[in-house]
Amino acid sequence: MLKSYGDGAICLDFIHGINLKTVLVLDDKREGFPFIITPFTLEELRLAIEGQRVKKSPGEDNIHVEFLKHMSDTVKNTLLCIFNRIWKTGLVPAQWKRAVVIPILKKNKDPKQLSSYRPISLTSIIGNTMKNLILNGLNWYLEDRNLIVNEQAGFRKNRSTTDLSQIVKDALDILTAVYVDFKSAYDTVWREKLH
Repeated sequence: MLKSYGDGAICLDFIHGINLKTVLVLDDKREGFPFIITPFTLEELRLAIEGQRVKKSPGEDNIHVEFLKHMSDTVKNTLLCIFNRIWKTGLVPAQWKRAVVIPILKKNKDPKQLSSYRPISLTSIIGNTMKNLILNGLNWYLEDRNLIVNEQAGFRKNRSTTDLSQIVKDALDILTAVYVDFKSAYDTVWREKLH
């Protein structure tokens, strides 16, 4: 069954033959996390689509990033409606959970050895777009509220492990200074009284 939601957007009440109204709805215990229960916006969808590499290979659905980038706002609103329904119900299409795995031979490795290959998983671009929506929202929420310690460098925008090496270097400089301070303090102790 199709429903119109204004602006020409149409949302499916049934996806892959499953009635989405019958699955679990969000509970109210997450009121401290408004991002989690807030529907995604068209602007958030645009950012999630634009953040994907154009040359990315599609999954088994054969939908390319270029297709999403060139969709009209009407089609994007329809996709947004589907994403919000999935987000509300927690029901993820089975196709998004599957991947086409392609073995790629590592450089200068024996093609007869299984360990000479690294697997590349091709997943649904539409599923990746939803993942990006969630990830962008979660990153914003955590960064906006300073819920990630400053020392966390991995998997953060505009951060790298070189940032962490600077933190370690700074810590070592402090430890060295403390060491030097203890050494100097010991040199001034009245040793005869220690015996």
